[in-house]
Amino acid sequence: MEWYCALRIASGLVAAMVLQVSSVGAEPLRVEKNDSIVILGNAFAERMQIFGYFETFLHCRFPGHKLRIRNMGWSADEVDKRIRPMGFPDLFDELKELEADLIFLCFGFNESFQGPGRLGHYRTELGKFLTELSGRKFNGESAPRIVLVSPLAFESLGGDLPNGGRQNENLKLYSSASAQVAKRHRARFLDLFTPSLSWMAKHPDQDLTFNGIHLTEYGDYVVSQMMARGLELLGETALPAEEANAAAEKLRRAVYVKNHRFFAWWHPPNASYIHGRRNKTRGSLHLAEEREHRKFFINYSESIVWGTVKPK
Repeated sequence: MEWYCALRIASGLVAAMVLQVSSVGAEPLRVEKNDSIVILGNAFAERMQIFGYFETFLHCRFPGHKLRIRNMGWSADEVDKRIRPMGFPDLFDELKELEADLIFLCFGFNESFQGPGRLGHYRTELGKFLTELSGRKFNGESAPRIVLVSPLAFESLGGDLPNGGRQNENLKLYSSASAQVAKRHRARFLDLFTPSLSWMAKHPDQDLTFNGIHLTEYGDYVVSQMMARGLELLGETALPAEEANAAAEKLRRAVYVKNHRFFAWWHPPNASYIHGRRNKTRGSLHLAEEREHRKFFINYSESIVWGTVKPK
């Protein structure tokens, strides 16, 4: 199924945005040439690859950096519960293979449904995970830079969908816990809860999600700007001209193709034929070689991203 949907956002609407974003550290996020960037986390992280606005922005912001970006988000992941099929590669082995320099961690939303009683557990497990990541040199030279991304606010859409009032109380607690852990471990914290909650209150007629939780394409566009500003990578007046929008859409399409090919390689349906009990059956013997061929297409797609014109 083709997830990509071309959508032109009117510049006049974007110009009205005033986003106040909290982020630990006043300096812009350090992004270096040839950085390998990995996105980990729950459905919010996984769905970033569908629309690709934030990744497109990074390529535009650093047009000559040849960034290698891999989305390894997995729906329903929690910081201490990352359920994978039998035989699936170890996360740290994957990060070493990718030579990860910069890691975005998107956790806290699923955990927040456990309420205040499990807040201490979340804080402990998140700290443990950051310690493990910081103790490795996946790129062979230095520990990865880490950005800990808070969950979004729950959007109350009315109708038969639940009201987000009580859940937002829990999300605020878990976002604060993430900020505390980030500060303790000297990681970058990106607060998306506060600006998304503010946006929802100020723009009740411009929904960010389709069910209170998962972003629409428009929601991804808005939240990607929150991320860019929260990381001090985008000024309040950075608005694209109409011709730049067209160029950005072409680039975003290339980003989508690369992401789609990587996701099909990394998170294929019925992975038991690749990693699990069925990977020695007659019908699966060719898959290892085929996956090596697919790596070529992923890298080729990435070269297209690098070579596509990037608007300022």
